[in-house]
Amino acid sequence: MPDMARHSSRSRLLFWLLGLVAVSLLAIVLTTRTVLLNAVPEKANEDVVQELEEFRSLAQNGVDPETSQPFASNTRLLKVFLSRQIPTRDEALVGLVDGRLVGLPGPTGRSLAEGDPLIQHAIESPMPAGLYIPDDGDPIHWGTVTVDGGEGSQEVKLMVARFTDSDYREIAELMRVVILVAAGVLVLAAFLAWLITGRLLAPIRKVSHQAAEDSRRDAATRLGFDGTDEITELARAYNDAWVREYEVRGINQSITDAAAREIREGINHPEKLRATCESLMALSRLAPGTRGIATESADLGVIARDFDAQAIEASGTAQVNRIAIADAFRAIAGMLSPHSKQKLYAGAHVHGDTCRLWITAVDFVADDEQAAAMIAWPVRSTYAAVVRTVADAHGGRALVTADAASGTTVVLELPAGGDQHDYSSNKSDSTESDRN
Repeated sequence: MPDMARHSSRSRLLFWLLGLVAVSLLAIVLTTRTVLLNAVPEKANEDVVQELEEFRSLAQNGVDPETSQPFASNTRLLKVFLSRQIPTRDEALVGLVDGRLVGLPGPTGRSLAEGDPLIQHAIESPMPAGLYIPDDGDPIHWGTVTVDGGEGSQEVKLMVARFTDSDYREIAELMRVVILVAAGVLVLAAFLAWLITGRLLAPIRKVSHQAAEDSRRDAATRLGFDGTDEITELARAYNDAWVREYEVRGINQSITDAAAREIREGINHPEKLRATCESLMALSRLAPGTRGIATESADLGVIARDFDAQAIEASGTAQVNRIAIADAFRAIAGMLSPHSKQKLYAGAHVHGDTCRLWITAVDFVADDEQAAAMIAWPVRSTYAAVVRTVADAHGGRALVTADAASGTTVVLELPAGGDQHDYSSNKSDSTESDRN
């Protein structure tokens, strides 16, 4: 299932990325084609106008090269103009006198014969310029200029035709190249998008695969991630939540097992059963394995002397939960009482940003194994569960110290300001055992 979801997400991302690129490329291709096609008639009209203006200029200001005098006839003017012109391969210049061809330019340009449909169309048209579309070709832009006077009633015309078929062929060829380039870009974009989406989804894939593996093994693995992007942060947060949920599940299971064992053992011992119920009530007010609790400014000396009226080392003010601390003191006493025949001593003090509350059994010296097991997860008693839960809820830790001189001390080390510091290094084991 995770693998299918991964491929589905990757395919959707790839589809949208390629769709965006394809639409962009299509817009570029269509825009380019439109611009090029619109430029063809504009350029053709400009060429026709240019040739006609050159002829008008010669008619007004030119002289006959043979006589160095103004042209004696318009026919002579027409022939001289045509002899000087070198039309492009897409142009045709034709001299007409009374509808008959009287002159063509040199060998360059398009050739037109007398009676050509284009010439007939231009002669018969009432307009001096227009567009002629042959049955099997592209539009031809044409224009004529008529020279009045001279040679009786003869009508002298210059016709300029601008063919566009080669322009459209060039555009078609260019668009084929553009389309091939766009297709290449799309293929390259698909390859890059496949790599990029794979890299983007790698953290999610990593977590998904590990979660599936952990589910099969009934375990939780904390993974390492490189990067600070949103997807990586999401994967990191999900992995942390998965690991934390597994840890909390293990913590709750150990509490359940400890409570069940104590209840079985306390069937014939009402006091022991009552102590177990009190621990469970305390745990019901908290959330084992989690952090965060409502705190208030409290006098630690008062809290310590509520347990030990003769507590001398008890002073300072800190942001704590009074009820939770009282529950923790009661649980610590329950842990140490079976091992001690003497009075238990309580104390508290604040040093900098840290407050410490403790209970000491002077006649009990726990060995390293005992000290480590007293408050380690998974817990062996509901007392230990209360102590660890209160410490974790305050963002602090619980620890055990033991030496021959002062006995065994169970300590709650909490932030004095109520800050929820991260003691992640102590999640699995918040026990410290010192022996001289």
